[in-house]
Amino acid sequence: STLFPYTTLFRSRSPDVTVNYTINEAEDRDWNEQWEQEGFEPIVVENQMVIHDGRHLPTSYNTSVVSIEIDAKLAFGTGTHETTRMVCATLLSLFKSQPSGIRRVLDCGCGTGILGIAAMKLGASECVGYDIDEWSVDNTRHNAVINCVEVTPLHGDASVLEKVERS
Repeated sequence: STLFPYTTLFRSRSPDVTVNYTINEAEDRDWNEQWEQEGFEPIVVENQMVIHDGRHLPTSYNTSVVSIEIDAKLAFGTGTHETTRMVCATLLSLFKSQPSGIRRVLDCGCGTGILGIAAMKLGASECVGYDIDEWSVDNTRHNAVINCVEVTPLHGDASVLEKVERS
């Protein structure tokens, strides 16, 4: 059992405590499949941005709101996580306060590409993203296309940035 070393370590530090556990075999299936088919409800950020999938279009929103469609597949990032919403809110604030000051954006660990797509829709002139997961790079490329923006996703760790032109 992979838990054995942990329970042994725990007992050595807390001899009066007993740890009981049961190991069950997990079903061998694509656990994302149901989530991918069902999608997610639209997420509104600061009443200025709505993130949605193709199955759950926003019912109503102001035309000045930035709309981002995400087809998540196996990549991370739909806007449901607090940090994604927080960065989107920060991007909204930055582009509002410096509309011509932000030109290049780097999306590290791009996942679905949501942050790069948001930056491009808000006015960035260039976005490069990278991810160690090939599925994420493909998903970023796909989501950029469905959002009609150009994001350059690279596959690999931060060393792939050596290929990016610096200005």
